[in-house]
Amino acid sequence: MSSRTVNIGLLGLGTIGSGVVRLLRTRADLILRRTGLALQLARVADRDPSRAREVGVEAQCFTTDCFEVLRDPEIHVVVELIGGQEPAGSFLFEAIRNGKHVVTANKEVVSKRWEELHREAASHGVCLNFSASAGGAVPIVSAVRDRLVADRVEEILGVLNGTTNFVLTRMSEHGDSMAKAVATAQDRGYAEADPSQDLAGKDTARKLAILAQSAFHVSVEPDAIFTEGIGSIQRCDLSAAEAFGYVVKLLAVAKAAAEGPELRVHPALIPRDHPLASARNEENAVYLRSEAVGESMLLGKGAGSLPTATAVLADVADAALRRPPRASQSETDGREPLDIGKAMTRAYLRFTVADRAGAIGRITTVLGEQGINISSVHASLYEDCAGWGHVELITQTAPESKLRAAFETAKTLDGVGAPASLIRIEGESGKPRWVTESCAPGKRFEAVVDSPSGNAAVKNRAEVSVAG
Repeated sequence: MSSRTVNIGLLGLGTIGSGVVRLLRTRADLILRRTGLALQLARVADRDPSRAREVGVEAQCFTTDCFEVLRDPEIHVVVELIGGQEPAGSFLFEAIRNGKHVVTANKEVVSKRWEELHREAASHGVCLNFSASAGGAVPIVSAVRDRLVADRVEEILGVLNGTTNFVLTRMSEHGDSMAKAVATAQDRGYAEADPSQDLAGKDTARKLAILAQSAFHVSVEPDAIFTEGIGSIQRCDLSAAEAFGYVVKLLAVAKAAAEGPELRVHPALIPRDHPLASARNEENAVYLRSEAVGESMLLGKGAGSLPTATAVLADVADAALRRPPRASQSETDGREPLDIGKAMTRAYLRFTVADRAGAIGRITTVLGEQGINISSVHASLYEDCAGWGHVELITQTAPESKLRAAFETAKTLDGVGAPASLIRIEGESGKPRWVTESCAPGKRFEAVVDSPSGNAAVKNRAEVSVAG
């Protein structure tokens, strides 16, 4: 490779690929001044020739045959922006075997074929860069893989999906239904025509697998990560979270542990004053806690044409400037992620309860039988709700298995109806708070509430009567 000229072969002219073309056209001089590299778009492949015309790719550079790019001896770096498992995965391996450095934003292939890709790249002496696959323009991959090379990552909490963050922001701040929020996200280009992978948390799980493999050197399949989406979140949950002092995010959680990392993706309540709470709309954010550095935070655009294209070109420059990776970068230590049931967490629980004496008491008794302490309770019952209301509880820290068992049992109790909700809590120390109770004037509502110590086993029975 020339010390100054880097010939790029681009596969895919979709949203990100078009952004790469645009940035190369407008920022090539800037990149040259900063790096000493002249990045040139030498070949471009896409199945749709009209895309090339739309972004101004010269006819002599364009082809519909990706193998013409992969086998061109003049190409130094192949940028794969097709997405999906195949044929993108085969193209990546073909490029590596032909001695090309590889840059990709393909979270699906990188997360599922991590070890194989790294071994292949190391054996051929080429770079494999994938910063844009997790976090877009937020440089979380490079932070974990490179900047913290002398440190030990202890915890990663991430808002890694712009679609779900936008949807939850709209529901919380504008009162939109989920359907309306998703439609708005699609209209603004923040959601795909089929956003199911985003809403179900699958996209976030792939990104978490990449971060976990980079930070903890474990081999993990995205499908092995406990994953819950936001489909069951209702506006009343967002309102209750706000009343308790939290916001709701779809969170990627990675925590170091001796037996193996704790990895999970699910909606979570985080305190309003936590750094992650500032991530709104389509933004991504990652909170890191490491042994030497302590706490750090990254916030920015997690998706979109130009933000992601910026990360891609940073990877291209990095591949041209750095030494090839060592074979050891593909090695993992054999540990597997912990079972979700062993996770220790707090939780927000919401139950639909009948206007009957003892309904709330039976719920708290079930929690107490599992050894789960309660920090806060809020109950509401109104004249116009046909004899039903809500009780919302914040628990103290307990094993996930016990929280889930208590929740499932409580849903079957006499006087408890559908729907019910369990949302975990992250990012706080878990200090107990006094109980709050509210109901409409003239209504009587019996509840078993926690003691000031937060111990559900020490119950105080209160029959609440609210006057006008």
